[in-house]
Amino acid sequence: MRGQAAIDFMSSYGFAILIIVIAIIIIYRIGLSGVNGFTQQTCTAQPGFSCDYVSLNTTGILAIKMSQNVATNMKINAIACSAALNNTGAGPQFGNVNMVPSNSFYPAGSSPVGMTFYGSSESIFYMNCYGSGGILTGQISKPVIVYVFINYTAPGYQPVTQLIITDDGAYT
Repeated sequence: MRGQAAIDFMSSYGFAILIIVIAIIIIYRIGLSGVNGFTQQTCTAQPGFSCDYVSLNTTGILAIKMSQNVATNMKINAIACSAALNNTGAGPQFGNVNMVPSNSFYPAGSSPVGMTFYGSSESIFYMNCYGSGGILTGQISKPVIVYVFINYTAPGYQPVTQLIITDDGAYT
């Protein structure tokens, strides 16, 4: 009788254990083996802006769809993406640190320099994100925090550089 119970136990629970082991192997193979695969994307926008979509790919290009809720139009002088804030916290530590209007900080054909960002509208921007070693690169699902700054001019005002987005997410 005991022998039969052991066989029943092994056939019942052995099959369940086999399924669990197979599931763990599949999860490991597709890259969800750690916390990184389940990183929550958190995009925090400053007042006057909203972050509708953000994606940093493994080659360091940030795509961001954002809205500006200010009633005035803004002429974009520069947008910068950096993995750190500068010592004063008022600008990017890496990349376009002086927020100069140069096309070299953007992927080919996607420079927003001189573009008008209309009040109560949304736009998609592409930019290179920079870290201490140059353009940020990483593996899919690897956590990363980036800061997006904009240098803009509103009618009747001097140019302003402002942190507009903090993205706490992962490479896509």
